[in-house]
Amino acid sequence: MSWSDRRDDEQCCAGPLGGVGSEESVARLLHSKIAVPEQAAFTRKELTGEGSVSNECGKQSGCSVDRASGLSQEDILVRAKALAEAKTGRKSEGAFLASAKDLRRIAHEEIPQAVLIYDDAKSDNDRHAVLRVHSSVPKTDFGLIRNAIMKAFSRRILP
Repeated sequence: MSWSDRRDDEQCCAGPLGGVGSEESVARLLHSKIAVPEQAAFTRKELTGEGSVSNECGKQSGCSVDRASGLSQEDILVRAKALAEAKTGRKSEGAFLASAKDLRRIAHEEIPQAVLIYDDAKSDNDRHAVLRVHSSVPKTDFGLIRNAIMKAFSRRILP
């Protein structure tokens, strides 16, 4: 299976939440190493599968996000803090929020949906999902898609 040859609105993994619905919101949990999107969040390596690619549930390649629908701002901040504290030297920087619908509306020329969101429930996080940029987007145009992704994540929750 390649990077983006499967639908993203159908369940991929056996998590209790099913596939990521367009009515959902997702959160990019931030820590001190990825707090500034222009520098470290939403990287080409994460979004395009440069290097090795995994489609194994709970270990899928892509830019990690958490499904935020049904969570309060405080719940999201607790999740961001736990993620940051899982590694030494990191501190929570809150989260960016985006709607799945807005992310899926990002298009590129002949690709009506350039951003995909796959459910990727983990044993310790049933809300985990991954963002991927469609494999047909040329490398030369990655910056345009990345900018659109950052624009979609327009809401910030600060700790």
